Amino acid sequence: QFDFDEQAIFGRFDLFCRRVTKLIDMFSTTQQFQSLAEHKMEGMETLLESFFVITKEFRMKGHDLLDYHNNTFDRDYVEFNVRISELE
Repeated sequence: QFDFDEQAIFGRFDLFCRRVTKLIDMFSTTQQFQSLAEHKMEGMETLLESFFVITKEFRMKGHDLLDYHNNTFDRDYVEFNVRISELE
């Protein structure tokens, strides 16, 4: 029988899975807005410009997206979602 710390092994995996879930959410949101941009719906220009500014500002922060130890990503992710929800 093996004696190992389950939290040490699976805790890191859980953190990584949470990060991947956040990334999937961000990419889904980005894809939805890009789809709106492709259809060139009238009256959406201001909304889309604001969205592209938000995503550009997030990208400029230069996060290592898979580094689940980086707490600044989590704060910026929350800020990203707040700003996107204000658009909607």
